[in-house]
Amino acid sequence: VEQWSTPLLGAAEVSIALDGQGRPVVARRNLSGERTLEVFSADGELQWDAPLQLDPHGVTAGSDGGLVVVGTADAPPMELSSNVDLGVEVFDGNGLPRWMEAVGGPDRGEDSGRAVAVTDDGSIWLGGMVSVRFEHQDAWIGRFGEALR
Repeated sequence: VEQWSTPLLGAAEVSIALDGQGRPVVARRNLSGERTLEVFSADGELQWDAPLQLDPHGVTAGSDGGLVVVGTADAPPMELSSNVDLGVEVFDGNGLPRWMEAVGGPDRGEDSGRAVAVTDDGSIWLGGMVSVRFEHQDAWIGRFGEALR
């Protein structure tokens, strides 16, 4: 039985997770390209939102209350717009950005993060796809740490 719902008007892509308090966390991009991280209360009220730098494809919560979004980072300056990178963006539990990092695959083509997990020690594991010359794309996994940046 549905307990509550909230329409996410104009959403083109949506990822959802629960934070350590059981609140829904939504990372989304709307049809006009706006990218947002949103946290709702357990009964569906928007608590806060924050702009995202990357196109989100996955989101998770860390044991410290931080939130991690994985997706596609915009092409670096002086590169074709299709040369997007796999990206990870980290926020604290109040929506303040901690850091963001982009990883370019070996062919500098279309790379994309698709899955994210955080371990108890704060390590961030990402899964995605990276472009490889003459082979189209390969699966990719990587580990990131919460070092001072």
